[in-house]
Amino acid sequence: MAANTDGHTLEDVVKRYRGDGLAGCILSKIDEAVAQGPSLDVIIRNRLKLYYVTNGQRVPEDLHSANAAFLVDRAMRAQQIASPFTLQADEMSIMQAAQAGWL
Repeated sequence: MAANTDGHTLEDVVKRYRGDGLAGCILSKIDEAVAQGPSLDVIIRNRLKLYYVTNGQRVPEDLHSANAAFLVDRAMRAQQIASPFTLQADEMSIMQAAQAGWL
């Protein structure tokens, strides 16, 4: 599975191959993914064994055994990076009011 693919697409891939005896996966393109969370979420929720990760085009040099601590660290670091799409504190109340139908 490509780590730079959105979570919905990865979920569709797992559903498509689940019937074929899917036991695990390789997570590729972790060097290209802005966020690791969606791919890790799909792997965890579907209880897939993660065998390897890749972070480049060279095989076997860029093929590595999966390391949970490394992947969690990458996922958590991505959350610390400021994003223009993150709600600011003053925008949260507007979103809640709109969702409640008050606006």
